[in-house]
Amino acid sequence: MTLSFPPTRVAMARWPLVALVGLRASGKTTLARALGERLASPMLDLDEELAARHGADSAGELLQRLGVARFRVLEESLVLELLSRPRRWPSLWSCGGGVVESPLARALLARSALVAWLDAPASVLAARIARDPVSRPSLLGLPPQEEIARLAVRRVGLYRACAHLRLDASAARETVLEQALEVLRSRG
Repeated sequence: MTLSFPPTRVAMARWPLVALVGLRASGKTTLARALGERLASPMLDLDEELAARHGADSAGELLQRLGVARFRVLEESLVLELLSRPRRWPSLWSCGGGVVESPLARALLARSALVAWLDAPASVLAARIARDPVSRPSLLGLPPQEEIARLAVRRVGLYRACAHLRLDASAARETVLEQALEVLRSRG
């Protein structure tokens, strides 16, 4: 389990909102739900919210229907809308893996939330996708491990740019949960 705390970022971090970011299958939704239960805090999965608002069974279905470009526009709009609302304190968000591709969403999350980046090797994430009963559409038309590796190259710098801390998402779920709880408790 790796925890990284860039000093300038952590000093700026606020705790009314914790936003989990990372590649698909990194465990964002699982961790947000577990944290919500442990902390008795509201949890919102942005992909689920986006799908529900647009009459889709899943974010994957919506992405296939609309295409990546339109999906990203709707994702950015949702982030902007939700950040403009008063929040119950604290609250937890599981963000879609590509939310960081929007410079505006990325900057607003970094300024408005404690952003935790769940990071794991492409091989780990591809294995999780292979075991997952939920279908995840390919974004690049590649096999899962190759696609994740390419997305990582494109997004790692973006995650790093907005994250206040990095969690090793390849660790066991309970380990990641305990590390996240430790960080959140130390932040108040």
